[in-house]
Amino acid sequence: MATTVGGGDLMYSKAIAFVLGVISFLPPFSGLLRFYLKRNVSGVFFTLTAGGCFIGNILDIVQIPQLVKQANMRHARRGMMLEDHGGYTAGERALEYKKQEESIEKQILRSAKGNNGFTTPSEVALESDASIEEARRALDYLVSKGIADIKISKTGTIAYHFPDLLAPDSADSYEDI
Repeated sequence: MATTVGGGDLMYSKAIAFVLGVISFLPPFSGLLRFYLKRNVSGVFFTLTAGGCFIGNILDIVQIPQLVKQANMRHARRGMMLEDHGGYTAGERALEYKKQEESIEKQILRSAKGNNGFTTPSEVALESDASIEEARRALDYLVSKGIADIKISKTGTIAYHFPDLLAPDSADSYEDI
């Protein structure tokens, strides 16, 4: 029963609310306006009591602009809480983020394993869908958790060292920062 306005968002209409408000003066339809505005408890009350002996119906007709505005604000707030840019709920967003995080960590570890325990943000970005900056942030996160160390080669290249993946003979070519 909500109508589309402008950008396609479902919004409640004052015109429809006014028509339903007028129809609400007929006893079997007394709660229609309340149901339309998603005020179901008061809609049931209005239906059972003929709009509170029509006093509630009169007040609703006078307050239609404010009632519609409140319903539209509730609708917009509900939409912001439940949806993301991709249409995910908050729980789905968290799960998707966790999958992405695991994915970049796996790419980092694969890159390091293929390079005797060392990798750089450029190598990770090359082997994954992440940008160099995203790879650097993920690598720095792993350093902060104690999973990796930062080393500098004799030629000045900064690399991330994963001791668990390091080949024993390659440790001598890097120094601590």
